[in-house]
Amino acid sequence: MENDLTIQDKFLAKIGLKMEMEWIINDKVDFILYDKNKFKHIPVRRPEKSSQQKEMDHIYGMSDSDMIHIESGLRLILTIHESYYTETWKIKDIYIYVNNGTDVRRRYAITDADFEKEVFYSNEVEIPFVEVIKFEE
Repeated sequence: MENDLTIQDKFLAKIGLKMEMEWIINDKVDFILYDKNKFKHIPVRRPEKSSQQKEMDHIYGMSDSDMIHIESGLRLILTIHESYYTETWKIKDIYIYVNNGTDVRRRYAITDADFEKEVFYSNEVEIPFVEVIKFEE
């Protein structure tokens, strides 16, 4: 049986991503780790980091970023580590939001997806793309 990382890399590959992506600095001016036409960075409110945590993130070149796959609504939380010669992006969380018929939206952790059938899979249920909240309102 395949492990979760292999399954996630397989379905992420369909949208041009991997669980861990690395760019090694060379003579090229531009680099692309993902198709900027397929994804959008989204603002996410997080608890304020302590000044000590901010300082450590700065020292070690760490930052977080959140993206949404525009077509499907798949959301990603990434940790970015920048060093002098490389930049490594690791996906920490893969999830979607579904409106459950009220003003409250429900969050599902996604373990797999079928982009041809347009279905997400969580440990709990199968969720068609049409039920997913795709944009921040």
